Amino acid sequence: MNLSESTTVLSAPLLLPNGLILPNRLVKAATSELLADTHNRATQAHETLYDTWARGCPGLLLTGNVQIDLRHLEHPGNVVIQGKQNPERLARLRAWSGAAKRHGSQVWMQLSHAGRQTNRWVNPNPVAPSAVPLNIPGVEFGTPVAMSDAEIRELITRFAQAAVVARETGFDGVQLHAAHGYLISQFLSPRANLRDDEWGGNLSQRSRFLLETVRAVRSAVGTDFPVAVKLNSADFQRGGFTFEECQTVGGWTRLASISSKFRVVPTNSRRLRALKDRNRFSILTLVTPRGSRKRISRSSHRTCGGG
Repeated sequence: MNLSESTTVLSAPLLLPNGLILPNRLVKAATSELLADTHNRATQAHETLYDTWARGCPGLLLTGNVQIDLRHLEHPGNVVIQGKQNPERLARLRAWSGAAKRHGSQVWMQLSHAGRQTNRWVNPNPVAPSAVPLNIPGVEFGTPVAMSDAEIRELITRFAQAAVVARETGFDGVQLHAAHGYLISQFLSPRANLRDDEWGGNLSQRSRFLLETVRAVRSAVGTDFPVAVKLNSADFQRGGFTFEECQTVGGWTRLASISSKFRVVPTNSRRLRALKDRNRFSILTLVTPRGSRKRISRSSHRTCGGG
């Protein structure tokens, strides 16, 4: 494929499995903005940043970590959606999504919980699947405490509630962060999840938190709202989450009303290109319920249209 053909493909609209259309194939990947105010609210800086990115006309903008628990932050500059949001917080989120969509892009909110990967000065005792501490030189994480069954179920509900807020404030979809060592990823990893109940043990039980969260979010937001899952292809650690397990989890997600998936592969990684060629890389899974075919016409794309 020559440069001209590649450009044509990238600029063409992309029909997602649930019938929604992205104006082109370019995606701004999720990156922590660290721009929230001291109350963990969206700010004018979010609007300015996303308006700037949107001027480049990507088909989709993915936000960075929006946390569902104020006591479990990836960074103090994270936006947090926890519980009922007051009018001001909702207005700030609407302004954020509006800026991102001003030039025709879609914007999806990434929802996350840091779990044991919470700095000790945010929370000295963060919750996690198991009380397995992290030991990373130069970073001081809190000492994790194993979650109770009730705490696990509460967080599933919080993910669903945050997704509803995202939809109500103009975001076009959500992405559940199940990678990079955060809470959902911790449940998937046999090194971090040592539980012997229904939330740990074999891969099926380690995947339960993810799958139950997907089901809860889908039930809360309806059938025409995109839900994605960001997965590591592997932990790249001995005894961790493997390539084969990633493939298996990807298959199981179909049972949680996922009908298809697409992949985002870093082009600067020879190893990941090889994995893609072997069909073993999966990082972004699009969650769409079977039978959902709500279409959006191309005329709805205001400025950054397809080729």
